[in-house]
Amino acid sequence: MDSRDLDIAIVGVTGAAGGTALNLLHERNHPADRIIPIASARSIGRKISYGDEELTVVEARPEVFDGVTVAIFAAGGLVSRRPVSYTHLRAHETEAEVVC
Repeated sequence: MDSRDLDIAIVGVTGAAGGTALNLLHERNHPADRIIPIASARSIGRKISYGDEELTVVEARPEVFDGVTVAIFAAGGLVSRRPVSYTHLRAHETEAEVVC
């Protein structure tokens, strides 16, 4: 897999740690095909700056993880502990390739 093919989800992107993770990805010019900003229901639709782009926050729901290659969990304890089904990973990936 080419590193530009990464779809990166950041859970808790509207919080301090999630915002820092997003900023670090941008500052270090981390390659990604797609960045998915995820937060709680109260932040749905909020716009987040990512370089020259504006990303729209989506709610943390299982289907949001469809096709996600890397997920950064920077949310509070209860949200971060919610299980994400392996069926939401890309079809070519296996459970053994997932780093927890």
